[in-house]
Amino acid sequence: MSTVDKAQSTALTGLLIALTVMVVACVIVCGNVFRYGDPVVIPVSTVGAYLDNGHPAALFKPCQGTTEDEVTVFDEGPKSASPTGTPSSIETASPTGTISSTDTLVPAWTVTANGNPGIDHVVLLDTPPGWLVTDGALTDFVDGRTYSIFLGEDRHASVLEFTLADLRALGDREVWAWTEGLERTTAMTRDEFERIAGCHTRS
Repeated sequence: MSTVDKAQSTALTGLLIALTVMVVACVIVCGNVFRYGDPVVIPVSTVGAYLDNGHPAALFKPCQGTTEDEVTVFDEGPKSASPTGTPSSIETASPTGTISSTDTLVPAWTVTANGNPGIDHVVLLDTPPGWLVTDGALTDFVDGRTYSIFLGEDRHASVLEFTLADLRALGDREVWAWTEGLERTTAMTRDEFERIAGCHTRS
């Protein structure tokens, strides 16, 4: 074998070794990504908004075996277009970790069960009997502003945006809620809400 052939053979061997190392590394890294990077499926309760004797209220459809033991309403600011987001907008809209109006710089109202039974509906800004107000900066609803309802202690369980105009436009026994498939928010009958409501999941 000539010197040139030996050099080519050595180079080819080195290339094959390098490719083998790359493949092995990819298998290890990709395996860890798939093993540890799988999305965590989180149960998502369903929430609908309506007017109870002229006052904004929320109706919950918790996941089976659970109850809602914390409710938060944020004042999101001046009204834009009515929300017509996607499931990803639900995920990004919910803050990560525990957030209060102090660190978001927006008024909020938060109540917790304080050891009392969970609930399936609440008149917003009206503390359920035995529950505890942990944030009372939001004291009233006004026209021209958007509000968000969050469920759960870490506020990832569910989120629904509404305005007073959205709720005033509702017919008798209608609620403002996400459509089936979480494609957009709209008015729907209580029967429709009960039909599609329940435990969804998100990652």
